Amino acid sequence: FIFKVYKYRIIYKKQNKNYDNIFLITSCINQFDKNYYNHNTNHTQSQRYNELLNTILSIKKKFFKNLFIVVVDNSKINKLMKDNLNKHVDLYIDISDKNLSNLSRLYSNKGVPWATSIMISLNKIFEYEFSFLHIISGRYYLNNYYDIKNLKKNKFNFRYYKDFSNVSTRYFCAHNQDNKYIFNLFKKIIIFIFFNISC
Repeated sequence: FIFKVYKYRIIYKKQNKNYDNIFLITSCINQFDKNYYNHNTNHTQSQRYNELLNTILSIKKKFFKNLFIVVVDNSKINKLMKDNLNKHVDLYIDISDKNLSNLSRLYSNKGVPWATSIMISLNKIFEYEFSFLHIISGRYYLNNYYDIKNLKKNKFNFRYYKDFSNVSTRYFCAHNQDNKYIFNLFKKIIIFIFFNISC
């Protein structure tokens, strides 16, 4: 798995489309899919699906123009769910058949499939120009305290937990960073998480 991550490359196919904000929502709707490691047994597939829709709705309430929403899901879901998701987002990426994604779901640390989903998705997202790239985990949402005016340009925007000397990966944002840097960063994150190294 780690060798495949190390060898993974992006093929750049630029489109003439520019967005102020691209949101990438990582998702695993069907956590009972096959014999993969189940990181959350307390929620049903239907609950996770509805929570994902709430995530999408919360984004649309905060961002009104030049917005591009992407959902990447690494699990098998039915056609009705897929069709409905496609009505709510600009791009739905199904990576449930990707070998690298399937390998990542065998690991007990949920950060491995999460970061792998992002790395694979960047291959598509980097076709577009953007000012801000937001990454949020499905099931979480932007609440009333979220204010886009607080986003800092030319920075990575995280929520920092001072007591734990750590940052939250539920949501974070990069401002027009170098694409290769972002891509290589997530490759490193996957490797660090895999070996339980703090990053």
